[in-house]
Amino acid sequence: MTNPEYTARPPRPPIWATLATLLGLGVFLALGHWQLQRAEEKRLILAEAELGREETLTRLPAAHLPETLWRYRTVVLAGRYEAARQVLLDNMAQDGQVGYQVLTPFWLDDGDMVLVNRGWLAAEGPRGELPALAIDEAPRELVGQLNRLPRPGLRLGGNEPGDPEDPWPRRFLYPEHETLAAAFGEPLTDLQVQLAPDQPGGYSRRWEVVNMPPERHLGYALQWFAFAAVLVVIYVWLGFIRGRKIGRT
Repeated sequence: MTNPEYTARPPRPPIWATLATLLGLGVFLALGHWQLQRAEEKRLILAEAELGREETLTRLPAAHLPETLWRYRTVVLAGRYEAARQVLLDNMAQDGQVGYQVLTPFWLDDGDMVLVNRGWLAAEGPRGELPALAIDEAPRELVGQLNRLPRPGLRLGGNEPGDPEDPWPRRFLYPEHETLAAAFGEPLTDLQVQLAPDQPGGYSRRWEVVNMPPERHLGYALQWFAFAAVLVVIYVWLGFIRGRKIGRT
């Protein structure tokens, strides 16, 4: 008589388990690959910023130039601030506290206007109570870094520029260039000058090139790949090795 232990067909995982494993494996590998791509993007941005700091400009770039030719460059500008019309970039956090970044118009000696980001200011008091934003309007020379305006990960809607009679300062949440140009009624280049930390007349200025370093993205990538490996091990163990042992009992 033949021993059933050697003639029985070895158990196999059900089709739903195989499909679920393949789906999960694809998701984990895709997420890991995406994190590797993000790490490489951050490395390129940091390298670009390092090169940009080595070049100093004494005038604003032409509007038609791509941002790769001016972003992160140091700029030295002569002019004066306009204290009467300032912008608060809302919902900007620092050290876990919500606040504003302060954009102040700076009139250049050649007649053009640029927005200078004077740094971060904590939001204190009632929501409707805006901070006082005093600044000396005397002629000066300032040093800063050229950058684009902050952008959200997902834009849910635009900001209205407001009525010309609305009071200043005005609060915006990730405004677009066109919104600010309409609010001021002045032509604006699509950029900001982030005031250097050693310059007077500013607030907290801890300018970050990237919000997450490449190393953290690499750590997340390894985590996703580890999940994929664990999923394969579980599938093989439960579907083949353990199932074969149960079938022989």
